[in-house]
Amino acid sequence: KIKNMENKKNFNIYSNLMLKLITEKLEPYKEELKQNPELRIEQNTYEFFLFDGFNEIINVINTLELIEKFIDTEPPKIDGINYSNYLNYHIHNYYQEMYILKERLKTYATKINRRYKKITDKKLFDSIEEMIIETVDSLSNITGDKGVRNLHVHNKKFIDQELNILGSASFLVDTNNADFNKLLDSAYIHNKNKWKETISKNNETTKTLIDLYFEDLIKVITKDNIAVINPN
Repeated sequence: KIKNMENKKNFNIYSNLMLKLITEKLEPYKEELKQNPELRIEQNTYEFFLFDGFNEIINVINTLELIEKFIDTEPPKIDGINYSNYLNYHIHNYYQEMYILKERLKTYATKINRRYKKITDKKLFDSIEEMIIETVDSLSNITGDKGVRNLHVHNKKFIDQELNILGSASFLVDTNNADFNKLLDSAYIHNKNKWKETISKNNETTKTLIDLYFEDLIKVITKDNIAVINPN
């Protein structure tokens, strides 16, 4: 289960559809898989295509949640890890994962639209194309990265003055300037709280957008939201 997704109706409908789809697909191999966990099943079918793409999106959402938890957690007491590089590492990963999420959402919906094109009316097909653009643009607005992947170079929001102060204080304390301990603690708490709140709010908005995204995909792949249609 994904935190705060319990109330996302469309996401849960889609999730249950994928669970039912892959479970039924694997049912004939269940006993064989128990005996031979290394058994590999032919995956060039629409069931695996739909499930695998959905699972890739879920993995990114889970990672975004994990980053939120890491930022709210004290860094481990290990040589080479300080307040500055710990926070910067997770903030950088957050932006990278948001980029990956946009790419996966765009790829998944585009592939579905093309695969179901023959059995989808043109109006719905065109609306999905528009939805893909709107979703990616909305996610870009959340992070302000405009699709740029190397955010540590291109995104001024990523390297800001407050993080620079934390980096300077960390350097001074790491080089035995104990007089700067209070500055370090204050800068860390400020940045930690700021980014925890920012990423938490962003994650919630992201999940709302994803719920709307799956609302549209349900219309393409199902009949009356009950059974997934075979596009072949």
